[in-house]
Amino acid sequence: MPKRKSLLIALPIPCLLVIVLLVTFHWIGGQGDVVAQAEAIPSLDSSGRQEAAPAIQAGSPYTVYLPVTIRLFDPAWQPIWGTQVTDYNVLDKAEEAGMAWIRITAYWKNIEPTDDNYDWSSLDNAISQSIAAGLTPMVGIVANPTWADADDTHCGPLKDNQYLTDFVTDLVNRYKGAPYNVKYWEIGNEVDHNYDVSHQLYPGGGIGCWADLVPQYVEFMQVAYTAIKSADPNAHVILGGLAMLGYSEIDDTNFLRHVLQNGGGPYFDIVAFHFGETQDHAWYTCADSDRAPGHTCQSVEGLQGKAQIVRNTLTQEGWPDKTVILNELGFHCEPCDSARQEEHARWVVKAHARALAENLPVVIWFTLNYPGFHGSSLLNSDGSARPAYNVYPVMASELRMLSYKRTIDGASEFGVTDLEGYVFGIDSVQEKSLMWTNGSTPRLASYPASSISTGQLRVVDKYGNARTLTDNSDDGTAGDGYISVQVTEDPIYVYTYP
Repeated sequence: MPKRKSLLIALPIPCLLVIVLLVTFHWIGGQGDVVAQAEAIPSLDSSGRQEAAPAIQAGSPYTVYLPVTIRLFDPAWQPIWGTQVTDYNVLDKAEEAGMAWIRITAYWKNIEPTDDNYDWSSLDNAISQSIAAGLTPMVGIVANPTWADADDTHCGPLKDNQYLTDFVTDLVNRYKGAPYNVKYWEIGNEVDHNYDVSHQLYPGGGIGCWADLVPQYVEFMQVAYTAIKSADPNAHVILGGLAMLGYSEIDDTNFLRHVLQNGGGPYFDIVAFHFGETQDHAWYTCADSDRAPGHTCQSVEGLQGKAQIVRNTLTQEGWPDKTVILNELGFHCEPCDSARQEEHARWVVKAHARALAENLPVVIWFTLNYPGFHGSSLLNSDGSARPAYNVYPVMASELRMLSYKRTIDGASEFGVTDLEGYVFGIDSVQEKSLMWTNGSTPRLASYPASSISTGQLRVVDKYGNARTLTDNSDDGTAGDGYISVQVTEDPIYVYTYP
């Protein structure tokens, strides 16, 4: 088990005799020989923050590089980054990228092929390798076994709910303690898909199929929730990730509302939803059964709109304190030529910035290994890194310890209408902007030099290439009183330097 360690550092600086810092930390100021791992069981609160503090192994050797300006440390901060895999041998790549979470699927039909006859080997391996890579697992329970299923479809109601109680109890008891310490359990996957559609598209189970069986899903959730909490009162139960596609012939956009109206509120702690790049320009805050062309209502676009409709629904139905996460995020990279791969890389950063702006405490990329969904993977078929993978460790490093502060108003701040950006920081210190344009024309973001105490801006591109700008900046004009930064479709990190 990780142990917390406190570090007492005395740092001489001209004008100061000693600065003494008592810090429990992940990493301070630069790269160290040991980078701390998160606690095995971070917990989520309703404000979207993980409560567990980082820790390092007692007695481990490490080197700490302290800059002249000490970075502030936020003991509540935890990374949101996570992934899902179908090959657990690539988890070293997740660790290298700075990921902290992993979504794992537990196929009931494979674990218990016949009543009370278990094969835990595959799930043991998945969870063990994930823990070894420093990842916190979220385990989804899907695919009913034929012997327990009411209609032999691996999806939907059971012949007897006692089967579910027995399985979930054994499952949680096996993995709740060391060395696994699993505390997050998801009940189903894209449960807002219609029953018949799920059987046609996914005959092996794993997705669906409760959209037109809401009372039965509430009952299923109640049984699973009761069994999970009885076995481990410290566990967290996740409502099966919502697809929210918005097509009535496939799913129920109002599924969450219907679950709550049918008494399902007490039987989950966390709501998960899914999002793909093809939905970037869909409108999501209109809680109607179908968003047909021409339908008008108050709306917000894309990922943020989806997050807001989930939160609005929870609030309207009397459950505002539920935590909301994004546990499946992907990009269609087909055909995945070099130009499309650059779009893929850009979108990884943009989507995570938007998720951070919505205070989503967990974001799971689907998937790390090849091929993912419609080419969404971060790695190639041979395991090599795609550009979309290479932006991850930069993103994790540049936003380390920083929380969302505000959205940049490009028009009022820089006179640019197609600039999108977000400011991250700790209080008002160490603020950093992440920005890009939503058009192909480069723009200038000009900062008054008088507002920058050091007279320098640091600009880091999505791959980690850094440069320093002064008054003679990207506008090519010296002495005009501005430090100007050229902004393009490629996200950049901008902050005061040093």
